Amino acid sequence: MSIRSKFLFFIIPLIAVIAILVGIVSSLSASRGLTRLAVNSLSYKAYTFNNFMINQWLLIYDNNLQDDQEYIDAFIDANKTQAERFLSTGEVVIAIDIEGEIVFSTLSEDKSINENERQKLLAIITEENLPEGWIKSNFDVNKQNHVGYYFRFPELDYSVIVAANRRVFYSPIRDIIFSTIILLVIFLSIAIFLMLVFTRTLTRPIKQLSDSMEKITDNQDFSSSVPVLHDDEVGKLSMTFNIMIGKLNKAYEQIRQFAFSAVVARKGEQKVRNIFQKYVPNSVINALFSNPSQMLVGEKREVALMFTDIRNFTSISEGSDPEKLVGILNSYFEILVDIIVENGGVVDKYIGDAVMALFGAPVQLDNSAYVSVQSANLIQDALLKFNADAEKKGHPPFATGIGINYGEVTVGNIGSEKKMDYTAIGDNVNFGSRLEGLTKLYRCNLVFSHSIFTRVKGKCHVRVLDKVQVKGKSEGDFVYTSTLKLSQKEKELWQSHNEAFGQYAKGNFEKALTHFKKNQKMEKSDYLTSFYIDRCEQLVTNPPASWNGTYIMTTK
Repeated sequence: MSIRSKFLFFIIPLIAVIAILVGIVSSLSASRGLTRLAVNSLSYKAYTFNNFMINQWLLIYDNNLQDDQEYIDAFIDANKTQAERFLSTGEVVIAIDIEGEIVFSTLSEDKSINENERQKLLAIITEENLPEGWIKSNFDVNKQNHVGYYFRFPELDYSVIVAANRRVFYSPIRDIIFSTIILLVIFLSIAIFLMLVFTRTLTRPIKQLSDSMEKITDNQDFSSSVPVLHDDEVGKLSMTFNIMIGKLNKAYEQIRQFAFSAVVARKGEQKVRNIFQKYVPNSVINALFSNPSQMLVGEKREVALMFTDIRNFTSISEGSDPEKLVGILNSYFEILVDIIVENGGVVDKYIGDAVMALFGAPVQLDNSAYVSVQSANLIQDALLKFNADAEKKGHPPFATGIGINYGEVTVGNIGSEKKMDYTAIGDNVNFGSRLEGLTKLYRCNLVFSHSIFTRVKGKCHVRVLDKVQVKGKSEGDFVYTSTLKLSQKEKELWQSHNEAFGQYAKGNFEKALTHFKKNQKMEKSDYLTSFYIDRCEQLVTNPPASWNGTYIMTTK
């Protein structure tokens, strides 16, 4: 490939990348501005329509006609008419009552919302559980995707949605993107043409120098030199080359010896890596070779710490053949380690049948809290198949408890020059270990701290377990659990449980007890519901003198 071709090969893509990035940034900025304007416009319409409904209702209420169905119907018709007046193309207003039925909409008779769309829209609003706001999820109306804003009209328990056809709503953004693409194509065409002209002028004298240099390389004669054709930068390059080849002959033997030494050193390094990568994470090995003097220096780092433990492992090991137990335990560890490593974690150490893992050290992770929870849930999911296969072979299943905490710890290689471990130390490490022990108390597979919850809230299914003060701590901390998948019934139970726990945490024990008993009717086998029914009954009978919602643990 010629210098000209290389120049074009690298410079033109560079110009293209810069132009495309500028175009993308410009488009995104304009799109973001237009989107904000469109969102504000639709939100303002919703706000205006909300005010209109309030004013209409005040007329009825001031005249004490709120119980007259005739006036209620007139109120609905007036609002529907008002909605039809201020809507633009592709926009629609839908009002849904507390029973989930459509009270009125601006859709024509041949364009109505079907039952499936209605149910999905109702589920979205119910799940967001806000008095008003922009609907985060897209939804279908008359088989067309929509975006929108909703607010609640508490006087009649209505949920009102002001929506716009997604295609119409984002049409200005598509126009901007199309215009940007056209401008980019024009710009790149002009740039390529100018680069072709420029490189032709630039590489003509360089090619003459290249032809002379090629004669030298073909003959491998370091005594040869190239003619100095021009008194410019290319001429200076020729003079420098003549000086260089005179010194190359002297350095040739030294270079060969250096290359041989480098190959030997590289092979030695690879041999060390192959030995130690079975015991030490690759990231730690890389740090060791890149900066050996710093490997004993610790640093403060915010990480997610995971602790796993097999329930009743002592009893299992006493009744199992040692050779078979080691085999199945290795298979179990292989599942855990693969999932942890695939999600960016590092296995810190094995403690018998327990595992300690780090997310966020030695390699920084932006979402270490979230991936640690996902890893825990993936482990529990994978263990379902593992235990099913183990039982078929006559081995007892492994019930694994996992505790996760997030916080600042000291990480680094702890030990001496003869024996060291890359690990984490600090109060947050101890707290993470305590959380794993809580899985026994609440009979769940995963327990994580409030510091984890604040970083995964809204990203996965979460159920609050308790506010607990573990041994060695002076204050209580909320603890939670999570899972990968929930049925609709389980979602309702978890949401209802979180609401009931809120009453319990405030000291409203009778309200909490009523709520928990309602949950028990929903799912009789739910242990956590029974757990809190017993606790609330005790607190109702013997109210505490003071209450901050904290359960104090007296054991590890």
